[in-house]
Formats: sequence, structure tokens, C-alpha cells
Amino acid sequence: MAEVRKFLDEHKDAKSLIIDIRHNGGGGLAEMNLIFAQIYAKPTTLLDMDIRSAVEAKYGSPFDPKDPLLRRIAGPDTINRREHLAVPAAQQSGLKDAQVYLLTSKRTFSAAEHLSLALKRTHRATLVGEATGGGAHFGGMAPMGTGYAAFIPVGRTFDPDTGESWEGTGVKPDVAVPADKALDEALKLAGAKVTGSAALASLQ
Repeated sequence: MAEVRKFLDEHKDAKSLIIDIRHNGGGGLAEMNLIFAQIYAKPTTLLDMDIRSAVEAKYGSPFDPKDPLLRRIAGPDTINRREHLAVPAAQQSGLKDAQVYLLTSKRTFSAAEHLSLALKRTHRATLVGEATGGGAHFGGMAPMGTGYAAFIPVGRTFDPDTGESWEGTGVKPDVAVPADKALDEALKLAGAKVTGSAALASLQ
């Protein structure tokens, strides 16, 4: 979290922001919430998240109940539904006006796909690369005995406008190119006259 804050502060006047999640297999919401607070100029509903109420009652919530960015809303009788919000930081930087490009691949998965759909649905970023891996259902590991365990989904994340998730299909990019060409393409879209390899070399 400290590294994310440092990066956002050091690049607060950037005109373009390229986020590379081509090899991101997932995680949590905290880091992306820090980014959202700087790049969204007004409060925005991102995605909805459902979890079976019986599962949450028995095992507890996988989410922080005090998280103001996950707001409980009405849903089906057997479901606890929350909407994920982006709320601008009290002290916002110039990133709220920056062009945002998100690099994706078939190895982009789970929470990284949550980030992908949130940015695509709200038109806050241009997705460049490949369709993501297709893991929208969240859950946990359950022991099966003799050393085996299974991943058991207990909830899903989805687009509140369509009711559809990316499970099994992935989040499709706005600009489809092979993953290894995504950085070059994003730089070109941003108007930068430099290749991806040269841009990365300049960061060393």
C-alpha cells in the first residue's frame, strides 16, 4: 500500500497512466481503491458483488464490514449484495484528468479482472491486450481429506447494468492485440514516440 501511495504521489501530474496487469493473478481491493480515489473525479458505482447469506452467516464476511467503499444494497432473499464504489480522495491530483490504459492478458485473473471490468464499464480506461482469464466467482479452499482440497465458489462479481460477469469468458479489451504488444500499443495510443522496451529501460 505504501508503494502504491508513493507511486501515485510521485506521478501526480502525469498526463497518461499505464497500468500493467498482464501477469496479475488477483488479490484484494485495497490497492485498486487507492488508485480509484485519484483517477475518478466524482463518486462512481463500479461493480456489484454477491455472496450467499447462509455462507456469510456461518463463516463470516470475506470483506471488511467497515469498508465504506463496499455498500450493502438490496438483493435476492438468499444473497448479501454489495456495490463497490470509487470515491475521490479529499486531496486529488491531476491524475483525475489523466488518460488511463490497462494492459491485460489471458493470465489476468480474479481481482485483476475486477479492476478490468470496473475501469471498462465506467469508461475510465482503455483496455489494451487480450481477453482476461475468466475467474469472476470468488470463494475459498475446502479440505476433501487425504491431502486434497477443492476451491468452492461462494459469490460472484458482476456488471450491475447487465447482470453479467466475466466467469469463463474474461473481460474483453477495447483494443485487441497480443499481450506482448500491449505496452507498445498503449504508448502509441497515448501519443508517446517510444517503444515499450525503451520505456521500460528508462525506468531502470
